[in-house]
Amino acid sequence: MKHLTEAPRYLLPALLVAILSGCGADLTAPVVPENPEEPAEPAPPSYVYAVDVETRYIDIRGSCDTDIFGDAVPGEFQFYIRLSGPGGPRTAHISRGYNTWDGYMYQRNNGTNINFGNRNYGWENLPTAGGVKIELRLAEWDGVSKDSRMRDRAATVDVPFKLGTETRRLTLGATGACQGSLYYDVTWTRTEVGS
Repeated sequence: MKHLTEAPRYLLPALLVAILSGCGADLTAPVVPENPEEPAEPAPPSYVYAVDVETRYIDIRGSCDTDIFGDAVPGEFQFYIRLSGPGGPRTAHISRGYNTWDGYMYQRNNGTNINFGNRNYGWENLPTAGGVKIELRLAEWDGVSKDSRMRDRAATVDVPFKLGTETRRLTLGATGACQGSLYYDVTWTRTEVGS
């Protein structure tokens, strides 16, 4: 005699198919916000950047020249300054005839400056805070030949991002006896897009 609780064997596969198919219903629960009255998190702000670089003067820290007693005497200097960024390099600010023996030379001793009209270089609407570089070149002449320590010596550095205005310095020359530093101001600003 069969027990009433025992199902016929042919019903078991049909029951499994019905359970597994879910009768065509989607088995994933709908996504419901935790609190439908709260607004979604705002997207993080996006910014554009602007930078202004103002070249100010070159400080001659070491003249590269001495007299027969070893005392510093004025050297004959020429300079070249160029900034580059998105869109390529900007017009260079240079002494007349740079890197030629018959070009204009600034006679300067230790602790004196090469002064020139300040120049401004600016970039606006930059998508990122970077990509701007400043290049300095210096030459010091002894007659018609250049001093081996300052023979069109050059360096190029990034103008890193820092909100506000800051005076920075770019120095050329391995030792204090033959060295020059360009002083320049950098102003970075940041504007929120859509504000």
